[in-house]
Amino acid sequence: MMKQWKEKYLLSGIEIYYCHYDVTWKMHSSEKPFSTYQTFIAISDVTDLDNNIALYKREYPGLLRSEMQKMIETYPNDREFKDNYRKFLRKFGGGAK
Repeated sequence: MMKQWKEKYLLSGIEIYYCHYDVTWKMHSSEKPFSTYQTFIAISDVTDLDNNIALYKREYPGLLRSEMQKMIETYPNDREFKDNYRKFLRKFGGGAK
């Protein structure tokens, strides 16, 4: 059953996984290079697909932007982070907060 839910989320570019540490489901991007970042959104009900996707689209770009900017500040000479940020801007636009 969970495999079906995971596939439904993947159709929207979202990977879901269960975190045993804090006992919750989490969503993050399934797309490279964004999937390599530790940005996630916690959800309580995996079956609430429409609301979770809306939450993801509303919240995830801002959280990802913040993490990417921290990585660029921490490693200012790392070309990969800068390239990933340019990809982020192309995908989500400059207005993602």
